[in-house]
Amino acid sequence: LPPRIAGHALTLTARSDGRVFFVMPFEGRTLVGTTDRDFHGDPGDPQAEERDVTWLLDEANAALDGPPFRREDVLSVTCGVRTLLHDPAERPSAVSREQRVFEEPDGVVHVVGGKLTTWRAVARTLVERAARTVGKPLDDGRAGRTTPLPGGGATAPDAAAALARASGLDLATAERLVARYGSRAPDVLAPARDDPSLLEPVGPTVPELRAELAWLRDAEFAETVDDALRRRLPRLLIDRPAPADLARADALLRGQRASESAGDATGDGASRR
Repeated sequence: LPPRIAGHALTLTARSDGRVFFVMPFEGRTLVGTTDRDFHGDPGDPQAEERDVTWLLDEANAALDGPPFRREDVLSVTCGVRTLLHDPAERPSAVSREQRVFEEPDGVVHVVGGKLTTWRAVARTLVERAARTVGKPLDDGRAGRTTPLPGGGATAPDAAAALARASGLDLATAERLVARYGSRAPDVLAPARDDPSLLEPVGPTVPELRAELAWLRDAEFAETVDDALRRRLPRLLIDRPAPADLARADALLRGQRASESAGDATGDGASRR
């Protein structure tokens, strides 16, 4: 939704039924959610139900000052399917999120439940169980507990200023890059030494640098506009980019040099929206 709050995230109780939901600042916008319902459709194609969107808008409007959010203010809606332990006696929002690891008779090991915030511990548990199943020894887990995720290494207090000086970018852009890519921010910009056009934005409605899309393509395996601008960068969640800019993004992800994609964009990317 459009920006309404800044600096704080709110945990709120719905006035209509007592369910908990959140309102938080997100990339210059307002993020409102979540809801839980039992799901019976195709898990490969979940769709948000209009009644849930209406419920969130109504409850946010009841809690916040200012003009009410309208349905047309909604920039995007996200939803997904998560596996939880079966508990027919509880409503969906009350079912335990604890993970359980199961092994099937043929040796397949899988996990049910768990939370995004504990994914690394869940992954370790799953791998340990699989290793025991096939009789392969593992290390003691110390490396996984102490090794930072990619980009999670220490950055100097003046990392953004140094990046701005080295690249010629403005400080605000350098700060955004350091905040998003951490210690890998200089690596994201390194190819621009040979192709300075990579330091330019993708387009007026996609302000991310062309170097970022090249990085997502080459280092993070993004293949489509959705991969890059929804799953890795949130541009498609917070804006409605112009088809021409989506086409430029698509051209970059298909491997064209930034200077070529700027002048030879096709409409392919818009169709991926």
